[in-house]
Amino acid sequence: MIEVILDLDASGEKTTAENIKDALERRYGITVSETSNHWSQMRGWLNKAGILNTGSHHYNIDTERLNEVLDLSSQELETLEDFTTEQRAFLRGLAAIDPGGPIKNTKVREIASNRHDAEIPQSKITENILEPLADAGYIEISTRRGAPNLVEPTADFEAEVLSPLLRQLAERIDVPREALQLNFAELDNAIGVQSSSKRRTALTALGVRLGRQLGLEYVGRRTEDTGAGEVSADIIMDDTTFTLTRWLVHCSASRSQVTPTQIASTTTTARLTNANTILYVARGGFREDANRMATRIMKNEPYTILTLTNQPNPAYDDDPNELFDDLAEQLSTIRRTKALPEDGPFRGVSVCQFTEDDSIQRTVAEFEDGFGQFKENESESRGLDEFTD
Repeated sequence: MIEVILDLDASGEKTTAENIKDALERRYGITVSETSNHWSQMRGWLNKAGILNTGSHHYNIDTERLNEVLDLSSQELETLEDFTTEQRAFLRGLAAIDPGGPIKNTKVREIASNRHDAEIPQSKITENILEPLADAGYIEISTRRGAPNLVEPTADFEAEVLSPLLRQLAERIDVPREALQLNFAELDNAIGVQSSSKRRTALTALGVRLGRQLGLEYVGRRTEDTGAGEVSADIIMDDTTFTLTRWLVHCSASRSQVTPTQIASTTTTARLTNANTILYVARGGFREDANRMATRIMKNEPYTILTLTNQPNPAYDDDPNELFDDLAEQLSTIRRTKALPEDGPFRGVSVCQFTEDDSIQRTVAEFEDGFGQFKENESESRGLDEFTD
């Protein structure tokens, strides 16, 4: 009920009982009959908690009170509240990696810096971060002469930081917590199994793990199985560091090369979910015409399309920052693709009239032809209701 009210308000629709009941039935299959008093009891109960107003036909949520009641800070945040910002970022980075053994502190520092945009200087990291966390019982430090110290999470870290975080995430995603803890090598094996349901779970876990390592917050997901090994998962995740950047992480179990039609299909899904960044995660590679399609889309549409091949990549277990390196190399090319034209109005050249030349019209026509390869009736029928959050 609260989610429906917040969504209606965010979309500019009236938060009346009629609209709320309609959305509950449409989205969740929950029917509230006209004669039922469950509705008024629910509203009264939420009003007692200070979350929902009464005395008005429009429902308003007190989000500050809601966060307080739901304890959105979670046990994980309560555990970390006595640490500094840098120490909390380091622990969260360690949780995102979830290494199976000792790992260089420099690798964790880089992940923490990338995920939380936190400045964690390597100088005095032992004194300022590692030793306080070791004293708290969350890591063990192995000192190596002339090399970065190794850190290893302890049982207390598992129980008080990682487990609460993964438990909440598993409940939201509706996948086993054990799947979320699989490393990339284990995910590679899990996606190769014959069971479609296990492959869907593994693909979902892969998308979430990649997103968490990039510092993204889970929003929703959808999985599909069209037969012949064509199992896929769409994971929606948000980056809210400074503004909202929505990511569509599309993971496919197929080892066939990605085609232009598949690129167009994923872009359609991005449009339906308000995603502006697409991360296409493939088991195989991408056909050259699929890469050209992605480039044309990025030139003419406000999308950034990133790709990862031969996934899951076990190398990310040994060096988690290889993921950032793989994407950073692509981003430098994409910036050139989206560069402003030298003779355009935003480079100081005044123009009185804008006329589309033949090359622009031809590019747009090619882009539209590419989308035409995708079954429009199927793509347009896909709505947000198909995603679980």
